[in-house]
Amino acid sequence: MITNDNSCAVFEPLISGALDGELTQQQQQHLQQHLNHCDRCRQIFDELAAVQIELQKGRAISHPLQSREVTSGARFWPLFGWALLAAGVLPLIAYAIYQFMLDETLPLWVKLAIVSTSVGLLVLFAYVARQRYVIAKNDKYKKVQL
Repeated sequence: MITNDNSCAVFEPLISGALDGELTQQQQQHLQQHLNHCDRCRQIFDELAAVQIELQKGRAISHPLQSREVTSGARFWPLFGWALLAAGVLPLIAYAIYQFMLDETLPLWVKLAIVSTSVGLLVLFAYVARQRYVIAKNDKYKKVQL
């Protein structure tokens, strides 16, 4: 038996509240009575309950509009960009250090400060790159398709 849309509009917001356990006992009873008589709202309730169960299991929910897959190209280009950045920055830093060491007009403490700053930046860059790699490798959501 299908009820009119006016009463459905009252009960539709209660469906997600029921699934989340946020309704009072009186609201639950009214919703249950409505679900017993309304096939449309029962179907909505059942679909949302199924989605909730799948989410609790940690599975991806397949949906026709969500069938986009991450291609290997989408993973390649950021890695390629990082590789190019490293290939360009590292030789420049090495050359700058070499030039500063050859410059006889700079005092030794300036040379040491520049070298320590450059090495510190390289260490920090390597640390951040390693952390990003570890996070990407251990990402438990990378297989979830949206």
